[in-house]
Amino acid sequence: MGCSKNLLIQILDSFLLSLVFIFQSVVLSQYLVYNDGDLGGENGHDGFVSYEKILWLIGDLICLTLFLLSSICGYKNLQLARGLSGELPRAHGSTSLINYVLSSKLPLFYVSWFCYAMLLVTKITVIFTSNLHEKPENFGTSMFGAQMLQLVIGISAIIFSLLVEAHHDARRSDPKRNAYLNSLAYGIALEILDTADFLSFLIPSFEHSHHSCPTSTLAPVIISLASVNLVLPTLTLYKLTTTSFGEVYQVKLEILYDSLHNFFVSIPFLVIRIYLWNVSEREDVLFAIKNIYCIVGYCRGLFSNVKHLRSERRESCLANADANK
Repeated sequence: MGCSKNLLIQILDSFLLSLVFIFQSVVLSQYLVYNDGDLGGENGHDGFVSYEKILWLIGDLICLTLFLLSSICGYKNLQLARGLSGELPRAHGSTSLINYVLSSKLPLFYVSWFCYAMLLVTKITVIFTSNLHEKPENFGTSMFGAQMLQLVIGISAIIFSLLVEAHHDARRSDPKRNAYLNSLAYGIALEILDTADFLSFLIPSFEHSHHSCPTSTLAPVIISLASVNLVLPTLTLYKLTTTSFGEVYQVKLEILYDSLHNFFVSIPFLVIRIYLWNVSEREDVLFAIKNIYCIVGYCRGLFSNVKHLRSERRESCLANADANK
């Protein structure tokens, strides 16, 4: 009964993941193919030749296949772990089982997100360097306008959450770990929404015609920083595979992720927001506060993480010294 229930949940998560991904791909394709006319196809025609459409389709199919294969591997890994111990492994349980789970890297888990993020970044780059800058009239009253573009970028947060859910069942085995994973997914979701909002600086409908906005010169920087924030969750997923989805604490990976996120996302996002706040009429206060919160949290957490790392090294040195006696 338990196995059937877990399988049903796995199938549901995979189905929802596929559905959301297909929706995102279909909507983004509208921005990609109507490159020479109004979005939505009212007055437009295909700006991309057929082989370019085929390349986008192949990329979508590859990502969808990777997501499904990753979900299948995740389910099999969970079943194998239960078969070895009767339940999912815990940090204080069998050492051999923990070593097994930690050695099972589930590479498709983070590789699938990396491939998806790179494809999404490529689409975003094409959209924001063609439709938006050359033809701002495309973002008029059409259904496929500025708000829809932000929406389809933002639903990447749902894809991330469903991908994580498809690789663990802490809901049943460990409520505390489940709370940690939910918190992590919500944090990444907030980062993706931050990215969607950050990219909105490049959408003409947010610019005031009577006030010169310098986002055109900052476009490469904004797109690059947004791309980093979309790809960076790959490290988070890798961290989960090396910690048995929150069973143990990997302080080195925590420091690495927090450092990369703050120096390549939070601080640059905040600086650009403050700059545009001063030179244009665009107001973006809420996510600026979020960036400040992340920076402060990083500074507070860095001290405890470094202290924890030193403690681990000290214990390791003592253990090696005792072993050499």
